[in-house]
Amino acid sequence: MKNVSKAAVAALTVAVAGLTVGTAGADAIKKVTQPLEDKLEWGACPPQPEGAPALDPRQLCATMNVPLNYQVPNGRQIELTVSKISTAHPDKRRGTLLLNPGGPGASGLDLPSMFAKLLPEEVKQQYDLIGFDPRGVGYSTPLTCGLGPADLDPTKVIPWPEAGGDITENVEFAKNVADQCAEESADLMPNVTTANTARDMDQIRSMLGEDKISYLGYSYGTYLGAVYATLFPQQTDRFVLDSAVDPTKVWREVWNSWGPAVQQRFPNFLQFVANNDDTYHLGQTPAEVRTVFEDLTEQLNKAPLELPGGDLLDGNTFREATRGVLYSNDSFAQGAQMWSDISSATTQQLTGELQQRLSEVTSLFSDVPADSGVATLQAITCNDAPWNTTVREHAAQVQQSLKQFPLTQGMPANVWSCAFWPKNAVQQPVDISSQGPANILIPQSLRDPATPHLGAENMLGELGQRARMLTSQTGGHGVYRLAHNACADLATTRFLTTGQLPDASMVCKATGNPAQALRQLSPQQQQVVRELRSRMLPL
Repeated sequence: MKNVSKAAVAALTVAVAGLTVGTAGADAIKKVTQPLEDKLEWGACPPQPEGAPALDPRQLCATMNVPLNYQVPNGRQIELTVSKISTAHPDKRRGTLLLNPGGPGASGLDLPSMFAKLLPEEVKQQYDLIGFDPRGVGYSTPLTCGLGPADLDPTKVIPWPEAGGDITENVEFAKNVADQCAEESADLMPNVTTANTARDMDQIRSMLGEDKISYLGYSYGTYLGAVYATLFPQQTDRFVLDSAVDPTKVWREVWNSWGPAVQQRFPNFLQFVANNDDTYHLGQTPAEVRTVFEDLTEQLNKAPLELPGGDLLDGNTFREATRGVLYSNDSFAQGAQMWSDISSATTQQLTGELQQRLSEVTSLFSDVPADSGVATLQAITCNDAPWNTTVREHAAQVQQSLKQFPLTQGMPANVWSCAFWPKNAVQQPVDISSQGPANILIPQSLRDPATPHLGAENMLGELGQRARMLTSQTGGHGVYRLAHNACADLATTRFLTTGQLPDASMVCKATGNPAQALRQLSPQQQQVVRELRSRMLPL
């Protein structure tokens, strides 16, 4: 099947990682991350990809060097590209707020411009907004595995098995990716890990001249933030870990959790479609709508829909696109229209959307490898923690998952390149620590299709008294300024501006109409919300 885009099928990257450095090892690493003499020289930023939100004219960028391997600090250096929007109220300035959208493999360089449109004024008054492209990504030293356009097909990167659960093609793809990554980037690839990215963050802190940093990270960014808070607890100020990855399950079991998570979330979408049958004509009850979904999937498996340009829309692509819709109530109308278009065989609107998204995947950056994001996704997933499942075990687990969670057809249990990854590159996951200041807030949706609520509970358990959880009784992935929950937004803003955590984990009821709340945002804000969600996908 020819490739269709990341955002069109609503998923290209995936996420969350770890690397255990025993206590002595962590202390040894910290000794080589002292403040550097050089300071950042700020100037113009690189150009935005076509179709991305425009940069705020106040945003500046700089480059800095960090060790490729922190255990050899005076060895080869790689480049990080960092961005900043300074507060317009220096008299109210508290410090810096470092931003991460998730991924792994997602660019964060333009996040100051994006969050300048979304964050409340009281937050922007207190913080300089800081973004960066993580190692391996974008305008930082990019990682490549030499993957071509066909290898960027989201239903390959996110390994959907064939109908019936056959994984033969997935195994071949995973092995080829592992071989190509080892061949193309033998020096950089083993050093692209979550722990090293956290160490890079501390280098950014040092170069900014800050004793501490505050942090807002989504999805995979929650694990990155938790690893930073473990390695550098005294350098943390106020940390928000939004839509938390389960740190006890990286990575193999994190992916496996998608099966039950999607199954729990899917009824929300079915109900929306049924409630709007006058518009979409897909059924008047959730059961009728689900039957349409199953029929469309079977139809596309038998006869994939050929789109202009040669791309194919088959059953797996349709499932992956639908899974992406579940990340936000904001996407329900678009997802329902997609189903309706396919059902009625009037695919003009859908075709335009797919072609646009395909362009986004293949042309994110004009002067870095097109596979930079996917390569970084593979490296972090495979380097951060052992992946000990054999091919035979994968095949059996896919069949079990398919029967238990038919919506995802065994995909969450399927094989990744990690099954064939060079063993000398694989680390042990970081043990997230409860030792440190109580300064972490975990906003979490109740029905999250990517990072289930149970995983956030486990994150809270690992952080102990350092953290509090804020549960938004909504569905979707991403809470603060994304779920349109006024209670959750207020509590998170209060924490960032005053440091006040809830006395205990708190619950915010779902209120209002999220779709209506989205429409109340300015067109620029709506574009930012959509862009942020695309970078969080699929985790």
